[in-house]
Amino acid sequence: MTDGQKQPLIGKLQDNVTRFFEDFHNRHQKNMMCGKGCSKCCVADLSVFSIEAQHIYAWFLQLTPEEKLRIKGSWVKQSTDSAAAAMSSESQKCSFLIDDQCSIYPARPVLCRSQGLPLKVSQSSFDDEESSEEFELSLCDLNFTDQRSLPNSSEWLDLNRLNTLLAIAQQHTDQADIDWGVVRLSQSDSGRISLAELRELLLKI
Repeated sequence: MTDGQKQPLIGKLQDNVTRFFEDFHNRHQKNMMCGKGCSKCCVADLSVFSIEAQHIYAWFLQLTPEEKLRIKGSWVKQSTDSAAAAMSSESQKCSFLIDDQCSIYPARPVLCRSQGLPLKVSQSSFDDEESSEEFELSLCDLNFTDQRSLPNSSEWLDLNRLNTLLAIAQQHTDQADIDWGVVRLSQSDSGRISLAELRELLLKI
């Protein structure tokens, strides 16, 4: 069980990605629309490793009773609004997105911290003689709309490397540090946890 403190490995990785984004944004903000109130990247409900689910869980536990009630109230309202949106065929939003703002922003997952950046996704190929590694670019269509403004690939964030670091952090975290309520949400086939299910667990606290 946890004492509510941040998991060291995942906390360090999250901080590093946040600094990477901030440094990049400072250099290229004139070509980026990222900012408070923009939630274009928050359209799908993510699943995360148990260490990130635990980080969110521990962050929520340390909030004051008043803060917990306020946030849970917004989640309940958002659930009602989402049901109405589903009836009108609107795109699904993240379970933690409230009025186009992240309700768990201080504890948000690593992937959320990388959104808005040019993401380098490797596409490895193999033939009989040699192997090569090619890359594809994943980029928000609101950013760098002028192709000439796109930074050199050396500034892109390597998404495959980031996912590898996440997996390493997961492997090197003592499972005894993950609360049982969080562990029970883990999907047996992938070992990942739906943010929608995590929110339902937090609503019961």
